[in-house]
Amino acid sequence: LQGEYKESLIYFEKSFNLAEKINLKLWRFGSVLGKAINRKKMGQNINRTSIIDEINEFNLQGPIEHKKERNFHHNYCYYIIFEEIKYLQLSYDRVIKIANKLNRKDKKLYLNCPWPKLIIEEWEKNNEL
Repeated sequence: LQGEYKESLIYFEKSFNLAEKINLKLWRFGSVLGKAINRKKMGQNINRTSIIDEINEFNLQGPIEHKKERNFHHNYCYYIIFEEIKYLQLSYDRVIKIANKLNRKDKKLYLNCPWPKLIIEEWEKNNEL
C-alpha cells in the first residue's frame, strides 16, 4: 500500500498546486486533507497547526455549524489525520441521522455507499465489546 499512498500523494500535491494557481479554495481544501491523509498513512509527520489553520479557513467560507455537522466525510478525514475519536463520533452520528430519515429501501442503499459504510465499519471496530 505504501506505493499507492506515494502515488496518491503526488496527485494530491498536483491538485493542491493547481488549486493554488487558479485560486480554487474548495479544491484546495480537499487537496490539503488528501495530502495529510496520505502522509499519515505513510508514517510521515504532518503539520497539525497548518492543517488546523486550513480547516478554520475553510470553515470561514460558510456557516460553521453546517460544515461541522453535515460534512461527515470531512470529519472522518479529521479522524484519520488527528486520530481523535470525537471526529469519528461526529461522522457516525451524522450518517445515522441521515439514515434514520430514509425509508427502508433507501436506507439500505445509503448505508452501503462507500463513505457511510466506511464510517460505520470504523465505528464498529472502535466500539467492540
